[in-house]
Amino acid sequence: MGFFESVKRLHDLELYEDLLRFADLQLAEHRLASLMAADEQAYVYACVGDAHRECGNAGQSVRVSVSSKLRTSNLWKHLCLKLYTR
Repeated sequence: MGFFESVKRLHDLELYEDLLRFADLQLAEHRLASLMAADEQAYVYACVGDAHRECGNAGQSVRVSVSSKLRTSNLWKHLCLKLYTR
């Protein structure tokens, strides 16, 4: 199971603290974010932000959300282009 699938599964199982530890360790050891597609990056950052919120770390949740705002806006552009150019 890859990084993206692991984050998704931990989030789906509501294992938020485990998700945060896993993401921190993996992202610190590897530059995995640069290897993921834009939609996967946006989803991972959304999961991490949500996990911080669920763990009571509202400040960190906001920081993650702000830092991923560009990734998310790029994702929306990509999705809109994909939908409207069919």
